[in-house]
Amino acid sequence: MTVEWHGEEMEADLKRRIGQALARCAVLFQTWHKQQLNKSNPAPYADSSKPGEYPRARTGFGRDATTYDPQSPAQMAEQGFVLMGYLVNAWYMGYLETMKGRLGLKKTLEDLQPKLKAILDAAGRE
Repeated sequence: MTVEWHGEEMEADLKRRIGQALARCAVLFQTWHKQQLNKSNPAPYADSSKPGEYPRARTGFGRDATTYDPQSPAQMAEQGFVLMGYLVNAWYMGYLETMKGRLGLKKTLEDLQPKLKAILDAAGRE
């Protein structure tokens, strides 16, 4: 009886599946979060958000600054996780969430947790 070792191929396949699953999670999170930030508040800004609500868009810059890092599935697999946040020039989005009581990244994560878990679980069953 001969045993063939396919460890390297299995490891590469696992990393590929992990990277793809993390990328799916990142894109879902980003898309969902941007949708939550898509309620308009045009000039004269009379309909601003209140604590317990997602910030409302004036220019849409904060919404569009929602991002994740790393960008590629291969880098995600290598790192083993994905950071979600805002570009530096949209620092005020984190301020609104942490200091002013607006909903933000934490609420999006809570809302999406079952879907994100399902994506990751499915990657393990492929």
